[in-house]
Parts: sequence; structure tokens; C-alpha cells
Amino acid sequence: MLREKKVSNPAEGHISHQSPGRLRIKFPEQKGQENFFNKLGKKLLSCPGVQKVEANPSTGSVLLLHESDSRSIVEFARGKKIFHVSEPKKGESPFHQNLISSFAGLNERVKSGMGGQIDLWGVISLLLIGAGIYQVARGNLVAIPWYTALYYGSNILLKSRDGGNE
Repeated sequence: MLREKKVSNPAEGHISHQSPGRLRIKFPEQKGQENFFNKLGKKLLSCPGVQKVEANPSTGSVLLLHESDSRSIVEFARGKKIFHVSEPKKGESPFHQNLISSFAGLNERVKSGMGGQIDLWGVISLLLIGAGIYQVARGNLVAIPWYTALYYGSNILLKSRDGGNE
């Protein structure tokens, strides 16, 4: 059983991932502390726009599904002294955040062009599933791509329909 450390409030975390409607914050100092993450989850549910909070003490992270923007959630937490997010050093920016940001506009254009019926992730899912079916139809059952494409395509499709829950 893991011993719980006394932690001075507010806890310090860092954003490890963010995309529209999703925000993951890591708290390395509190990793393994179930009590901390249970309390953190309850406090964050009171934040306007936060729909769901998934705290994971074993990874030291919390995933927030929301209808607001990440900045307002971070400001809410700072104002309520729940936690504070350490700022990245100048010039440092995680690759996946840059990639997600650049695709956010494309996703909106795809949704707009498709009348809101399908988004970028739906298109990617269909392309991957199609690639898998194409490989099977060609008799290419030995190569990895057909089942990998089917697996990832259907997985992305299911997660996008489920709000991206992991």
C-alpha cells in the first residue's frame, strides 16, 4: 500500500494533452495518492463546463471532458486554490499539442462541409476501415496494414462517438 504524502495546496500540475473538449493534467508529485485524486475529481466537477472527470492515481493524471476552454478550467482551479499549472519554458511546446492545434481548424472545416454529420476523426476512421477492407479484398492477409487499419479505424470511430473516453 502506498503511503500518502502531505501536500501543500495548491498542487502543481502540467498539461500533458489538450484538444477541444478534453484536457489531461499530470500531477507527478501526487502519483499513487488515491485520496488526493478522489478529492481533486470532486472539486473539479464543480467547475463550470466540466462534464466528467476521470482521475487516475496510478498514472498521476486527471482527464477532464468539458464544454468550455482549457484556460477557464485552469483559471477556475487556480482561483479556488485546487491546483496550479506550471507554465512551459519559453520555446517549449509538446509536439502533440502543436499537431492537435493545427488539426482543430481542419476538423471544423470538415464538420462544416459535411453539415455536422461527420468530423475529421470520422473521416479518418472511414479511411482506415476502407484501407483494411481494400487490403483484405486484394488478398493481402499477411501484411500488418489490413488488421491494423481496421482496428485503429474502428477504435477511433468508437471513441469519437463516446466523447473520446479512454
